[in-house]
Amino acid sequence: MSLSDIEKQLGLEGPVGHPPVEKWSPPLSGDMDMVIRKDGTWVHEGDPIKREKLVRLFASILKKEGGDYFLVTPVEKWRIQVEDRPLLVQLIDKRGDQLQLVTNGGDSLIVGDDHPLKASELDG
Repeated sequence: MSLSDIEKQLGLEGPVGHPPVEKWSPPLSGDMDMVIRKDGTWVHEGDPIKREKLVRLFASILKKEGGDYFLVTPVEKWRIQVEDRPLLVQLIDKRGDQLQLVTNGGDSLIVGDDHPLKASELDG
């Protein structure tokens, strides 16, 4: 079974659209009771977000500034907490000398200078 077959099964086929968050600089609206746990679980007000499409939506408006992470729109900017990394690799496929990755945010990318791979240890 190929990566594209698995992507189709998971509903990950096709490019993931991302709003131009790098162009948005609204003032800080405040702190949101949301945390992305180190195991990749997104939690809002103590409850895990179980709808994958909602996680993907939030991932598409996630922005990092300095050491902080924010969910941004053209008019709002909410700080959230991230325990380790905001997105985890769910699928890996070797294509020749390259590695193609799919994240839990639905992004498909090739490891390289634009997308370096950073590994973290999860609970030993």
